[in-house]
Amino acid sequence: MTASSHGTRHLAICGAYDMRNFGDLMFPVLARERLAPHGFRLTAFAPTGSDPGLGLEAPRPIAELFTSDPALDGILIGGGYIIHTQPVSRIVHLVGQDTAAGRSELVDCWAGATLWAALRGLPIAWNAPGVPFPFATGQLPAVAAVAGAADYLSVRDQSSVSLLDPDGKLAPAIVPDPIAEIARFWPRSRLAAAEAAFRTRVGLAPEAAILALHIRDRSLSGYGADKLGQRISEFAIAHKLVPVLLALGQAHDDGATAREVARHIASPHIVLEDPPSLMEIAAVTAAARLYIGASLHGYIAATSYGVPAALIARPAYGKFAGFVAHAGWPDDLCRDWDAGLVQASALLAGPPQRPLPDRIGKSLDDHWTAIATALATGTERRAARTEFVRRYVNLGVGRRGTGWATSPLQLGTKGTH
Repeated sequence: MTASSHGTRHLAICGAYDMRNFGDLMFPVLARERLAPHGFRLTAFAPTGSDPGLGLEAPRPIAELFTSDPALDGILIGGGYIIHTQPVSRIVHLVGQDTAAGRSELVDCWAGATLWAALRGLPIAWNAPGVPFPFATGQLPAVAAVAGAADYLSVRDQSSVSLLDPDGKLAPAIVPDPIAEIARFWPRSRLAAAEAAFRTRVGLAPEAAILALHIRDRSLSGYGADKLGQRISEFAIAHKLVPVLLALGQAHDDGATAREVARHIASPHIVLEDPPSLMEIAAVTAAARLYIGASLHGYIAATSYGVPAALIARPAYGKFAGFVAHAGWPDDLCRDWDAGLVQASALLAGPPQRPLPDRIGKSLDDHWTAIATALATGTERRAARTEFVRRYVNLGVGRRGTGWATSPLQLGTKGTH
């Protein structure tokens, strides 16, 4: 019996929801807002069941799809930079999490979840995730099989298309990152209490103009915390702004980086390292006069609220150019902090608000309609999913031999007779 027999369809949304990282944690929040009117409820699944804090419910470990076989009606994959096969522990610092052998990885959240759904004839939709790295040539047939099993396939930028679909056979939809509509569901009016509480807690006057900053360690390459701190001081003083350093990703040690830079800021400033909620992060970003930072989702959230923003693309990941292309603001893409501060000065000389183009909202409306339709009527692709399972098993056996398929029957010697 599935959840749909009770009138509401129950979905698993799969991604990096065990990491304390603003953008990743927003995806289930916004997906619930979008899909509830269509009669869906969502449970988040992640590589681990680690509690991300911020007042959120901990996700369920992705392995539970196979070990407990929950009653679900479909799978929603992403968003975020999750379509890869790299071990998570090589990419981020998993604070307080077990990184021992045997833990699940992000590949289980898209390839594993797809296999689970295909074996049960359930629909699969992709919520515009990103592809950060090239796949090995030998991986591409399996990647194509996984992606081809989706009832609705989408990614967030052209770079992801090139990496996922180099032969052009899958033709995924290219959709702006879903965080771009955060202001639709958390408008400034809804954030007023969180902003007031933040200002009271840190002693920031209601009239003080905020310079929202995000500094990731990778963006300091060739620059240094001392030099950046000094430049921030000069910029903030010149423009009568109070720097608020947003530690958006605990998994990336953003707090440590922010504290190190803050040591060299001579003007009054605030390090927001341990906010009580995602809503407070959104509130501070929305209240800013300007955003400058190395976080894609910090930039996207700022632009969603109409806050002029400069994006420090160091290194120049495809995801940065991808969203700036959606917005049509190429000058926002800055190669380093010097260029970012120059662009920030130009933005301050312009209007205090800069709304995202209407086409982004229209694209996301179409995106969510396609997701809801695919997850409600995806049984039409059962034959395609059966073909996916056949291809996937054949690829595994071809690479590892029949032992790959019969391994559950191959008991080890320890404890056997």
